[in-house]
Amino acid sequence: MMSLKEELDAIEAKLEVVDAQRKELHAKQRDVYRRSLEAAEEDKVAKDSLAAMLSEDSPFPIREIEYPLQIEGIAWDDRPPPVWDTRMNEAGKWVKVRPVGKEYGGKTYLGVMLGAMALSVSARQNSETGLLHLSHGHHNPAMYVPDLKKVIFGMGSWWGYVESPDDLKSISDVDIENVWYVRALKELEG
Repeated sequence: MMSLKEELDAIEAKLEVVDAQRKELHAKQRDVYRRSLEAAEEDKVAKDSLAAMLSEDSPFPIREIEYPLQIEGIAWDDRPPPVWDTRMNEAGKWVKVRPVGKEYGGKTYLGVMLGAMALSVSARQNSETGLLHLSHGHHNPAMYVPDLKKVIFGMGSWWGYVESPDDLKSISDVDIENVWYVRALKELEG
């Protein structure tokens, strides 16, 4: 019977073999994409733009990630978030919010727009500098609803700005039914 150390050494040896095979197969795969660039149209395995990206000749070559990574520092990208809807930048404005979810009973609440809030973070490493670059992603309007004591996101609610006292009327089922994508979904359902 093998000792635990011998068992672990055997597993690590097998992993090294599998890793070498994987690297060899990735090299063969890149070669196929490289040859696809020169192939006749009917023999191509991918569009040239994709084949170029997946081959070694690409400015963005596929490279094996070897762990552990050596990180020399962390840098937050200081680019402003991409905001496709300028209304998300109107922090401090009053909003009417009807959260989705049975627990809210179809009620509309008064809230305050907080602005575009990131829902995730992405990371990429610069292999030349060793810096790990972090950036926020997937922004969505965030609104604080005092009655609920929670932040409700635009993707989880029906909402609109309160510009006048008339706007304080609740968001009704009729309003929701008249949104183009709700109508389209209902038409698809038949």
